[in-house]
Amino acid sequence: MSYYIAQIIAVFAFIVVLISFWCRDRKKILGVQIGSSILYSVQYLLLGGYSGLGVNILGIIKSVIFVNKKENSKKFLIIFVIAYIAVGILTWDSMISLFPIVASLVYVIASYHDNPQYIRIGAIIASVFWIIYNISVMAYVGCVTESILMVSNILAVVRMREAHMRVTEHSKKEGK
Repeated sequence: MSYYIAQIIAVFAFIVVLISFWCRDRKKILGVQIGSSILYSVQYLLLGGYSGLGVNILGIIKSVIFVNKKENSKKFLIIFVIAYIAVGILTWDSMISLFPIVASLVYVIASYHDNPQYIRIGAIIASVFWIIYNISVMAYVGCVTESILMVSNILAVVRMREAHMRVTEHSKKEGK
């Protein structure tokens, strides 16, 4: 029964996180992702995916801090890198338990930057690691979710890049 409940929770988490990647600013992206991390935490708890659970709990804390980041936030980045490594050590089960740790390290470093494109690119890289981990803990909705998120983030990166190129091209024409 908990397997099916976990899959249903993952559907709701997917909807929330998908919305976040189409947000235009950093604070909105990270704020919406807090909700998805809560749902994913419950999913991994029900599936016994403790590395996934641990990194999602840290992800909630990280997002709260990074949303309100101050000038000294680089120390928080270092603290979270260390914390993710600690979670990896504490939840070690096999090599596969490292995948959510690597995914989270990539994403925490991307989230530190002010540029939403860095967050999206970090999410694309992290998705690859999450897909492999989700297969191993039978989080099959999570696999579909990460695949869709990866495509969605790629589209968002392309869309934002094209918009930037149009603005740049328009500025060049205006300058002539």
